[in-house]
Amino acid sequence: ILLAKLILKNTCKICNGETNTYLSWKDYRYKTSDKIYNIIKCSNCKTEQIFPTPTKEEQFTFYPQDYYSYEEEVASKQTRWFLMKLFKNTWSLISSGMIDLMYFLLYWSQYKIDKGWFDTFVENKLNKAAWYDVLDIGCGAWTTQSAFGDKRNRNGFDISDKISKKWSIFYWPSIDTVDFGKQYDAIIAIHVFEHIDEQIQFIKNIHNLFKNDGILLMKLPSCDGIFNRIVGKYAAERDIPRHLFNYSKSWLSRLFENKWFKVLDIRYLKNYGAAISLWRYLMDKWIIKNTNSLLFKIISSLLYGVDLVVSFLHLPTNQIGIIAQKIDK
Repeated sequence: ILLAKLILKNTCKICNGETNTYLSWKDYRYKTSDKIYNIIKCSNCKTEQIFPTPTKEEQFTFYPQDYYSYEEEVASKQTRWFLMKLFKNTWSLISSGMIDLMYFLLYWSQYKIDKGWFDTFVENKLNKAAWYDVLDIGCGAWTTQSAFGDKRNRNGFDISDKISKKWSIFYWPSIDTVDFGKQYDAIIAIHVFEHIDEQIQFIKNIHNLFKNDGILLMKLPSCDGIFNRIVGKYAAERDIPRHLFNYSKSWLSRLFENKWFKVLDIRYLKNYGAAISLWRYLMDKWIIKNTNSLLFKIISSLLYGVDLVVSFLHLPTNQIGIIAQKIDK
């Protein structure tokens, strides 16, 4: 074991600090392989990283057809699903309605608060223009619409081993080889940065896609969440092996406060990380066996309630939001 830990030591790709093996785990969520991946943690910036880094060919295999971002109209489907179950019958309202209601409240409160937070910057920086261009990086099968109002011309981008274009979405092996034919007033990257191996190069690439004073919105996984130490490898934000990195809020601002961007705001965002993480832990320990049981519904609704409390008390969650503005090099 000692020899293995010495072999797995490596310098941090973010700050060049010393790292140590933190935990090891497999693809628990999508089961794309049985391979065990090692997570190292930097003693300086606290960033978690997969080591050794999977090859790009290997990374393409991590995203099966049922990967969540490939589903279109996710939010509207979730809302319809909730309403159908709510009005189906009395028993459904009691047994399933509790978890559905808690999820709906959490999802809606997160959406409204996050949208209001970002809209402030959009209104101040972009809505003064008659029209503006937006690029949604990592959009999957759909592009984010509501966060930017109506006065926008949207493009999307997602990684693919085959080059294609569907509607306004570019599917390409790498973003630095795409010719979008324009620059953008705003770029949104929701849970994208953690999937990228070359972090600094990615920042440089998106900097070149902006018009002057462009606005960048990012959401990233946080390793600061208060339940991380309890659930360990089951933590939702780790999503091994797709997340090559997980970040500490205290270091992210330093990473983006460089010659390319100025950080306008950074904060923990509301989410349902505790519920998902504790679900995985309880199910893997066989404390919960049947996801259709009344016990599962009750426990799930309570876990969503925990997430609501954590969020509204502004405690560290497993998601970080950052808004930055392009500056000239």
